[in-house]
Amino acid sequence: MRRDSAPIALFTATMGGGGAERAMVRLATGLAERGYAADLVVARNNDEASYAAELSDRVRVIRLGASHALLGTSPLARYLRHERPRALLAALNYVNVIALAATRLAGTDTRVVVVEHNTLSVQNGRSSQWRERLLPALIRRTYPWADVIVAVSDGVADDLARTAALARERITVINNPVIVPDMTAMAREPCEHPWLRPGHSVPVALAVGRLTP
Repeated sequence: MRRDSAPIALFTATMGGGGAERAMVRLATGLAERGYAADLVVARNNDEASYAAELSDRVRVIRLGASHALLGTSPLARYLRHERPRALLAALNYVNVIALAATRLAGTDTRVVVVEHNTLSVQNGRSSQWRERLLPALIRRTYPWADVIVAVSDGVADDLARTAALARERITVINNPVIVPDMTAMAREPCEHPWLRPGHSVPVALAVGRLTP
């Protein structure tokens, strides 16, 4: 892997979990395969339900060793001061807040891109945790520090602007990197279940995503 230039860093809480974490793994792999030095910076060392097998061996994994993502601010700042990445990409709102705070603490000129995956008003309204309740205020305070604010859909962008009192024109919509080469091969695989055979009358509902609230 080429390391003759500053890396592009992608920061996430863990290497497993949901779609945002998987998107970061795919982005890191895509960057590395295009010849960029890519660092996947992981706050926690928890590899349960890991996507590590999907990560290119050209990507350098940096484990910050924090017991919780919220405790990763200082270790991330140390990484930024030492490695001086050309850009830092973070995903998920509380991770984004940590990334922005760490960049301020590091005092580096690294460009920061934050990606919002969730509908903030719904996430905030359903939660009883104090951390979730504080998120809109923290986002309102820190997101203006970002060089680029990205949302994965127009709906997420509109909700983020409204809930966190951000200017809508500051938010760029970029859809998730879900189309990957192995999807074509997977789509061609046979569906052996009897409910999916032609002519069968059982209605089938297809759910795309994890069966979690």
